[in-house]
Amino acid sequence: METSINTVLGTIRSSQLGLTLMHEHLKVAWLGWEMDPFNTYDRKGALRAAIENMKEIRELGVSTIVDPLPMGLGRDPEFSAEVAQASGINVIISTGIDLEGRAMPPYFTVRTAREIADVYVSDLTRGIGATGIRAGIIKAATGEGRITANEERALRAAARASLATGAPIVTHTSRGTMGPQQADIFISEGLAPEKFMIGHCCRSTDVGYLKEVLGKGCSIGFDQIGLSYIHSDDDRLGTLTRLLSEGYASRILLSQDHFCCIVGADPKRLRELTALLGAHRHSYLFREFLPRLRQAGVGGPVIQQMLVDNPRTLFQAKATRQ
Repeated sequence: METSINTVLGTIRSSQLGLTLMHEHLKVAWLGWEMDPFNTYDRKGALRAAIENMKEIRELGVSTIVDPLPMGLGRDPEFSAEVAQASGINVIISTGIDLEGRAMPPYFTVRTAREIADVYVSDLTRGIGATGIRAGIIKAATGEGRITANEERALRAAARASLATGAPIVTHTSRGTMGPQQADIFISEGLAPEKFMIGHCCRSTDVGYLKEVLGKGCSIGFDQIGLSYIHSDDDRLGTLTRLLSEGYASRILLSQDHFCCIVGADPKRLRELTALLGAHRHSYLFREFLPRLRQAGVGGPVIQQMLVDNPRTLFQAKATRQ
């Protein structure tokens, strides 16, 4: 059933999503960067790079990107709207909180799950701050090997906001851990598993772990393709083709977790990431990885399912079980 989806330029119908990348970023900025008088952020340059990247993937057939950047990592609705306007790409941004060990604002560690959910619902229905630009998804995140009390509260808030608005949840997992536990928390709040995607599952080559996540009934993201400093694409390809051969194509979504600009990294890390950006643009999936996937025997209809059908299903799914 068709549904209405918030983009940074207004609403679209779910049938208009087209080919969709479910986890990409236009820019990332580390919490507190704006307080550093020596930061080198060049907004015009960042905007130019983002527009060029989006135009490139638009020419390759992409209609929509989802940018699940949480609060605290440089979420900038107006920047996203400028990129969408200039490139012709649908851009869907998020509300939500990052994992506690990275960029969870302390403000939210002293708020109840209900209070946090109210913030999420406001972002989704009224707009973010004074911009009037509404989020279209909810982001949730946990650290490696455990879920802290503050992270659990944010996950519960995400589930409640999804139930209230129908917006899907996209998660961050750390080093291939805590996916089943994230799913259990959402489900315990009454959220249908069809309404959330457990992210960064391609960080794990443990097929047993991945099947445990899929066994919850949710979708998973193979959504860091090309990030060789995190994991090998050889491993991603092998794990993905095995899951596809076992019948999981309807619940896997592909993306890259790439970005066009990063603000606030230390100089050495910034040089490394800048080199990575030059080698792996948002077109990497189409120019490098999908040809390898086809060579491995995965046909066009399955690729279409992961990039077109599955994202649409995630947005159209009911938040509560039927």
